[in-house]
Amino acid sequence: MWYNNLMNIEQYPQTLSDNSQICYSAQEFPLLMKYDAECLFHRNYSNLMHYHDYYEVNLVTGGNGLHYFGSRRFHVKTGDFFVIPTNIKHGYIDLGGLDVVHLIMTQKFMDDNCTLFYNNNEYYSLFKFDPQFKMHYELDLQPNFTGEDFNELVMYCSNIVRQQLCPTKESAQIIKFNTLSFLFLAFRLYRESPVGDKTENVYYTAMQNVMQYISTHYAEKIDIKALTELSGYSRSNFFRFFKKVTAMSPNDFIDFYRVNVAREMISSTDRNLTDIAVDCGFYDSSHFYRVFKKFTGYTPKKYRAAK
Repeated sequence: MWYNNLMNIEQYPQTLSDNSQICYSAQEFPLLMKYDAECLFHRNYSNLMHYHDYYEVNLVTGGNGLHYFGSRRFHVKTGDFFVIPTNIKHGYIDLGGLDVVHLIMTQKFMDDNCTLFYNNNEYYSLFKFDPQFKMHYELDLQPNFTGEDFNELVMYCSNIVRQQLCPTKESAQIIKFNTLSFLFLAFRLYRESPVGDKTENVYYTAMQNVMQYISTHYAEKIDIKALTELSGYSRSNFFRFFKKVTAMSPNDFIDFYRVNVAREMISSTDRNLTDIAVDCGFYDSSHFYRVFKKFTGYTPKKYRAAK
């Protein structure tokens, strides 16, 4: 059983060597060039420290092993679910039948579907915050999925692989449908999963309180003092902690969040851009255009035309 292996975990290294500096690129996967999403099933999986320029969502489908994430080490077992963002070094040691399915998504896939993700708090947690907390605070945040939910996730991945192996003219849409179905089921399961280490860590609780406030009040003027008080830290410590987790200042992240809400409105409605700017909390059209272009590379008008 997997728990027997835990007794001998200390015989394995605390960190994996990354002298090889292995980097994988989406360009190496011809199928990704066509579909922007792919599933890979690995049996008895071990791998040296490596990183890649695509997003990787992992589901452990069997056995158990060690997952090395940055300078941290985590035990993983059947049903564990975790996300590897771009350019983060990680590796694996098989402790006994470690089977992992990797759902790989290019940056283009994420950008093309951004309006589906960016208004979803589970997306921010799984793709942005949780990986940073794992690296900096050694929190074991990976949820564990079982039963019919687990089987459904595996089914979506199997459907993707089937299209990769036997492509048809409908394969691109089928792969997209199954990839999004997998992700949104995972988002729901994550939201409903036991909180575990999350509520026991003051940093994680602080971030969730701040994020909840931003997601509720983004249309209003947000006082950084209010966010600081929610976090429970001094202003300097709050800024330091926030940037450590998000790689942004609080002000930049608020703008980033507002832009992402605006992207969804622009893509899904025909509303006037000035009204969208006001509803997303921007001071005026000039401020909206400047900030929107900073984060997307487009003006709002050109972004709408491109969609």
